Amino acid sequence: MTPMKKTKELIGEAGATFVNAFTVTPLCCPSRSSMLTGQYPHNHEVRNNSLSGNCSSVKWQQGPEAEAFPIYLSKQKYQTFFAGKYLNQYGIKDAGDVGHVPPGWDQWNALVGNSQYYNYTLSVNGKAEQHGDSYEKDYLTDLIVSHNHTLTIVASARTQTSCRFAAMFGIMVLFHDPFGAELQLFDR
Repeated sequence: MTPMKKTKELIGEAGATFVNAFTVTPLCCPSRSSMLTGQYPHNHEVRNNSLSGNCSSVKWQQGPEAEAFPIYLSKQKYQTFFAGKYLNQYGIKDAGDVGHVPPGWDQWNALVGNSQYYNYTLSVNGKAEQHGDSYEKDYLTDLIVSHNHTLTIVASARTQTSCRFAAMFGIMVLFHDPFGAELQLFDR
């Protein structure tokens, strides 16, 4: 966190920093699959970041995804919201295209395909939303944080008596090659 001086000052010095982090695997899709299911990779069977490695494959969708934690939250009447990168192969034609919204999510804002900051497609509740290369309008991390659905779901959860607290799950795309606009954050 050395380059992000203000982030360190505002978060790290005011709270906690973690010197060690642990994950079930260093690979993106198997690790995300573990976060969504609470299972180790040998149980959810996502082996790598490819479709043949079960990353957002039909087998994943019919198996572990159909039993992932948002389904249980939804059954308990939680409002659920997803924003960011889901799984590396999410939204491609052989994986259900952008119309596939995993079960249990009330609001869905997922990056189609792998990590990109610009010139990407979002699946917004199953509809494709194209984005270009304008830093002000399209930079993915900023767009997800400021997307209108974030505020809408929190407000909606507060006003609905049949709804419990909002459960928000956001997985950002951070510091992947090629590096670009995120370098503007270093002096913040």
